[in-house]
Amino acid sequence: MLVRLRRNWALLAISGLYLCLSLAAPPFEPSDELAHYLYIRHLVTEHRLPVQRFPAGQASQNHHPPRYYLLGALASLWVDDGGLSAIIERQNPFWG
Repeated sequence: MLVRLRRNWALLAISGLYLCLSLAAPPFEPSDELAHYLYIRHLVTEHRLPVQRFPAGQASQNHHPPRYYLLGALASLWVDDGGLSAIIERQNPFWG
């Protein structure tokens, strides 16, 4: 019983630490966050997988397995992305 309780607390502590660290970066700031989100929005708007091509100078996540993105599309069907163009245009000159 005590061993199981220790395991549960360790799992909770690790999960809490992971959550805190994942929230440390602002949305769309890491290098490929926007590309992942655009993949999900493509699934929502086009109802199909994206074509495998890599435009010059533009990040693409089209080569990743689609299960994660399909789940993301299902979870974000209700999201209004009207301000997405402002996020796409904004570049972080200090990244990297």
